[in-house]
Amino acid sequence: MQIQIFQKALNGTSKEKVVVAEGSGSWLEYVQFDNKVFWTVEDEKPTWLMVNDKVNVPEHLQDYLLPSDSQLRLDMAPLKAKNFEEAEKAKYELEEQQRRDKKLRHDREKERKQASK
Repeated sequence: MQIQIFQKALNGTSKEKVVVAEGSGSWLEYVQFDNKVFWTVEDEKPTWLMVNDKVNVPEHLQDYLLPSDSQLRLDMAPLKAKNFEEAEKAKYELEEQQRRDKKLRHDREKERKQASK
C-alpha cells in the first residue's frame, strides 16, 4: 500500500499540498517512509496473558484484565483442558443468559416506549 503525507503550503494563500513523506507498508508486514523502515511485524511478538480465571493473573496485571475479557468466560477453562462436554454445557449456559438479558432489554425498551406515549 502506498502512503503519502501532505502538508499545506505555508504561504497561507495557496491551497496547494506539498508531499513531505512517501511510504508503503501493511500492518501484516512493515511500514516505511522515505525508504526507512520504521516497523516490521517481526519487531514485536506479544506474549498474551492466558488465564483461566482472575486468580491466576499476576497481581500487578489484575487492573488491566477487564471483567469482560473472553478468557474469563466459564467455558474457556474446560475448553483449554480439552473437556469439550463441560465446555459445551458452560457455553450453552452463557448463551442462555445472553438470550435472557436480550429479552429483558427488549421488554424494558417496549415498556419505555409505551410509557412515553
